[in-house]
Parts: sequence; structure tokens; C-alpha cells
Amino acid sequence: MEVTQQECEVKFYHHCHRLHQAEFPVRVTNPVQYELRVKALLVYLTKYQLLPYHQTAELIKDVVSHWISEGTLVKINREAGECLADIRPLFHKVLLVSRVLHVDEIGFQLQGKRNCFMSQVTIKRVVCLPSKTGQGSDE
Repeated sequence: MEVTQQECEVKFYHHCHRLHQAEFPVRVTNPVQYELRVKALLVYLTKYQLLPYHQTAELIKDVVSHWISEGTLVKINREAGECLADIRPLFHKVLLVSRVLHVDEIGFQLQGKRNCFMSQVTIKRVVCLPSKTGQGSDE
């Protein structure tokens, strides 16, 4: 894993007796930080793959020999959530005018036979569409 240290210039101006420090670029929040692709991977592992923080830290340690703290994982996930805050109202508007919010196929065993049905969730109702017995296969 590659770590990049960001530095900014610091100067003391004798004429005003003040210390001035240049600003980091907007995407740089700390002098040492993880690159965006690494942060994206960590969010993917904890939010999409649902790995607990300690297991995510262990995986990173095993794969790239770098230990990352659970606190850092919490912070990275919080930052990712803050990035989504601006887009949530847009998602809400789109979902409110959508005819279908969610479609899912549910399979189950009943009296030794595989059964499936489709569920559809809309703004006004939930619809279940049965399918033929034995549809789908575990084999």
C-alpha cells in the first residue's frame, strides 16, 4: 500500500511578524491520508460486502500488510455518507415519481418442492406474482 504525505509551504513574514501556511487542495483533509481508490474499497467492503470493521482491518492487513484502525474505517464511511447527503433529495424525488420502487424474486421450499414468486413494491401497493412450482434451481 502506498502512502502519500502532503506538505504545504509555511513562511514567516518579517514585515508583519506573521506565520502563513499554504492551503491543502480541497480533497486533501490530512497531511497523511488514504487515496480515494483505497477509501472506495474500504467503503465497499464494509457497506456492500457487510464486513465488520475488525474483519475489514484484518483483510487489509493480510492482503497488503498494512494495519488500518477501526476508527479510521468509521471516519472513512462517515465521509462517504456525507458525500451522499447532497444526492439523497434527488433520489427521493425520483423514487416518488417511479412506478416501481423494487422488484425481487423470492424462493422457498414447501413440502419438498421449490417455489418462487415475484414481489413488486410501488408507491401505492405491494404486488406478489406467483410463479410455477419448481421454477429456478439450486443445482
